[in-house]
Amino acid sequence: MKSNRHLNTKDTQLTEFQPFIEADNTILGLKAIINTMGDWVFVKDDKSRLLIVNDAFCEFFQMTEEQAIGKTLYEDIAQEEQESFMSIDKQVIETGIENIRDETISFRGGEMINISTRKNRLIGKDGKRYLVGVVRDITEVVKARNALKKSQEQLEKEIAAKDKLISVIAHDLRNPLQGIIQLVDMMYTTINGDDQKAREDLIDLIKSSTTNALTLSQNLLDWAQAQKGAIKAEEKTYTLQDILSQQLDSLALLAKNKNIEIVKDYNASDIVKTDKRLFQTIVRNLVTNAIKFTLNNGSICLSISNQSGELRVKVTDTGVGMSNDQKNNLFDFLTNTSSVGTRKEQGTGMGLVLCHEFTRLFGGKIQVESQVGEGSTFIVSLPQ
Repeated sequence: MKSNRHLNTKDTQLTEFQPFIEADNTILGLKAIINTMGDWVFVKDDKSRLLIVNDAFCEFFQMTEEQAIGKTLYEDIAQEEQESFMSIDKQVIETGIENIRDETISFRGGEMINISTRKNRLIGKDGKRYLVGVVRDITEVVKARNALKKSQEQLEKEIAAKDKLISVIAHDLRNPLQGIIQLVDMMYTTINGDDQKAREDLIDLIKSSTTNALTLSQNLLDWAQAQKGAIKAEEKTYTLQDILSQQLDSLALLAKNKNIEIVKDYNASDIVKTDKRLFQTIVRNLVTNAIKFTLNNGSICLSISNQSGELRVKVTDTGVGMSNDQKNNLFDFLTNTSSVGTRKEQGTGMGLVLCHEFTRLFGGKIQVESQVGEGSTFIVSLPQ
């Protein structure tokens, strides 16, 4: 119902409606009572015309009692709601069934309020039927209810995030650590001291498992800090060599286990302005994810460009790709479900969630293009 504080203010003569009021002491008796009420109270006749309004009604609609008497309010609501408005009045008067309705009304100035309207039929001593309505402003109640609902949803989300975090720590962090222990045991129990090649292979596997464990633990810590708002992007000037040299050396070890080539498509001497640690985390997680889902002997291209006020990072792989459903849930911690890699690599999906979180801190955006069986391309755009 669209209401209007400034209803038509043409003076309506009370003469026509005075007999309705004076003929029934029941109606007269209401006037003294309803003027003590803070809710907006009105009485209508069987043609839905106002007979009595209380002071609160007049104050809200900014009119005198004389101006209100005889109106239906039909003329002051939105055209699409007029039929429904009148039918409710008619239904209550005819059936005597109470009508309670919560709704939002708007005023000409754009102000929106929530109201609860209760309408009942009253039959006078002479058998005449009247409509008695009470309208309560429930705007603050609705605001409080919505705030409570929002708080409950946030609490449920935090509890779910905590439960998932505990699961990640208990399961996914334990796996690479157990793998390291088993590999060390193998070095002592099953490898001949002269078998240098087997020993080197085991050492590479241990390094790979250790890197996975460290990456996961750092991602978990970073994500927890980001949720508390404790991480801010502090940008300084670096060359890409300064930022990525050590990172890519570590990633090369992971790629080596699957004979994956990492192609660097950028100028290492290029100067960029960024937060070194956040940028490293984004690149590390994008490339690690690409390694995980790329088959043996595949390739990954890391492309970085800095032009038109935008630092653009693109990671393209020849991996297994993903479905639309997988793409839609990639960056949400609660809905993201990690898949097993092409060599049964375990993971949590935390890396991509963190990429999204840190990209947001930069004020940038992250996109993914992928089709099942055709690999994936992740594009991160950061303002400079």
